[in-house]
Amino acid sequence: MNPKLKIRRPSLNPIDNNDPSFDESGEYARSGWPFLPTFQNQGSQISDLSYKKDIEESLLILFTTLPGERIAHPLYGCDLWQYMFKPINNSLITSMQNTIEQSIILFEPRINLLEVKVSADSLEPYILRIELAYSLRTESSRFNLTLPFYIMEGVA
Repeated sequence: MNPKLKIRRPSLNPIDNNDPSFDESGEYARSGWPFLPTFQNQGSQISDLSYKKDIEESLLILFTTLPGERIAHPLYGCDLWQYMFKPINNSLITSMQNTIEQSIILFEPRINLLEVKVSADSLEPYILRIELAYSLRTESSRFNLTLPFYIMEGVA
């Protein structure tokens, strides 16, 4: 065996700061690939996302994917498109909130969903605002994400 070769066992201690998966601040280095990978250094490196940005991108992908669209995971998705061209009323808003909550609970286990709020935009009558409040399961920080949902996309 080569004396210069060091075999390193993975640590079972979740706060082992000698573990290479920790960054210099002792935080667990969580990152992921973006949905459409982008490259740096003339194509020699793939850009990665921070943990928070990775979750935001995953939520956007979840909201824009119809159930049945992914062949390998046919239940994945959030069927928001069923609400297109429907009149905006309390029934629609409540149904949308339930659809969003269910899909996040089923398909995004990295977060604790604190609140889902769907509201009509006061300036644009054909836009609903989807506001999410969530915390990461690994820390107690609270985050917000606001998305527009166009009920009648072709209306100007």
